[in-house]
Amino acid sequence: MIPSDHFTRFYNEVFKFLESKGQEDLDLYWLEISKNQEKHILDLIRTKGLQGMYEYWSVIEEEENCELDLMVDEDHLRAAHAWLPEPCQGDGQ
Repeated sequence: MIPSDHFTRFYNEVFKFLESKGQEDLDLYWLEISKNQEKHILDLIRTKGLQGMYEYWSVIEEEENCELDLMVDEDHLRAAHAWLPEPCQGDGQ
């Protein structure tokens, strides 16, 4: 797996290229990405349900070193503070 800073740059360039090709190419790309994700998560969902989703996203949480609080019970999978950017604390550069 590539480091997250390289991942972001890579995807930025891919999307710039696809944007220049047109919406149809972008749609096809998203379809291919979704097929790949299905391979990784669908078996976990089919065999373990919400617990499988928790296992999948727990790995992402660890790999990305993000502050994602996942909670699972037999009826729910909850993510607290997910996808909410923290205010920038940089030096203004």
